[in-house]
Amino acid sequence: MTRFAYYTGLLLSGLLLGVSAQAQPEDPANTAYQSALQALQQQRWTDAELWLERTLMYQPNHAEALLQLALLLAQRGEHTSAQALIQALLQDPRTPPAHRARLQALLLADPVAAATPVKPHGQASLATGYGSNPLGLSSASHITLTLPAGDVTLPLQNQPRPASQTTLAVQQQWPSGAQLGASATASAAAQSQTAWSVTASLPVPSNTFALPPTAQLQASASQGLDGASRQALGAQWLATGLRWRAGYYHEPSAQRKGWYLNATTDAHNLGQALWVQSWLGYEHAQAAASPAVRASLTLQAHLSPATLVQCQTQWQQDTRGYSPLLDNNAKRQLLTSVLSLAHTWPAPGRGTWQATAYLQRRWSNLPLFAWQDQGLSLAYNLPW
Repeated sequence: MTRFAYYTGLLLSGLLLGVSAQAQPEDPANTAYQSALQALQQQRWTDAELWLERTLMYQPNHAEALLQLALLLAQRGEHTSAQALIQALLQDPRTPPAHRARLQALLLADPVAAATPVKPHGQASLATGYGSNPLGLSSASHITLTLPAGDVTLPLQNQPRPASQTTLAVQQQWPSGAQLGASATASAAAQSQTAWSVTASLPVPSNTFALPPTAQLQASASQGLDGASRQALGAQWLATGLRWRAGYYHEPSAQRKGWYLNATTDAHNLGQALWVQSWLGYEHAQAAASPAVRASLTLQAHLSPATLVQCQTQWQQDTRGYSPLLDNNAKRQLLTSVLSLAHTWPAPGRGTWQATAYLQRRWSNLPLFAWQDQGLSLAYNLPW
């Protein structure tokens, strides 16, 4: 989801809903806005943005919150989103004259010179939790192999076991648009390895490799709790209203490598309570490994400003048989669904706490790849 689409949705909410911009002192919108002002005074930009978003969830056309959000976006270097928000506010006849003059001055001025110098910002997160099957082991008790002499049924030795796990994640973003993320996860599950991931994104200079100005180079490397690893290098860009990704990947443990291409679209509803994202992609594989077609649909709904429910479903269809030993070389089909409920509340200082309950399950025509997992986690998030 791009910043432009996200805050355009916020703005459209304010333009279409006819609620008064002035909140009563006891209103949740006013409480959230006062917290945003305090965060702005203390230069806690990430917290201020979160509180402004919460204000607009309660009262989508809160004039002061919309103004402060436009100024904050410009200050943080997100000029495209800031200018889109400013232009729409200037076209709204309900925008107060004093705000209109300030917005007009900001729009005409140099975006960088008109705002406080932009600082890098990021977030660290420490989470601990407990799951029924953190390794994603098959829930099948046996496996049937198709051999020339006839089928053979063998018991599966590795069965799902509950275990705790702890994750430390760090994200950093710079005014240029460059981003860096890293995480490490340790689990008490038997035979588990330390999982880790590193991702990097770098804006592409204009007219480089004939890519559009919105393009970014992306690189990633990861290893799962089961030891499966993947590296990828590619690019992301915006075109025809979609976010496109293409590149090259390598999965040494699965002996798969090749190229990938996918397209993503997302949207908010007018009240910002519901967000929908869908994507469709193709991943080619060289040699004996099977290419795959994948599709995903994600729904997020705010039950309240602090409570979020999310449902994500991903479908995969291999285009070649997975293995001659499994169901006569059947083409693998996977359907994975994850349902989660998260609640966030402020922590002393600048951070927030988040408690999450989740349930995930995978169905497959090959029982070896079917599994389920459910659990709880508690995370402390610290922005800077």
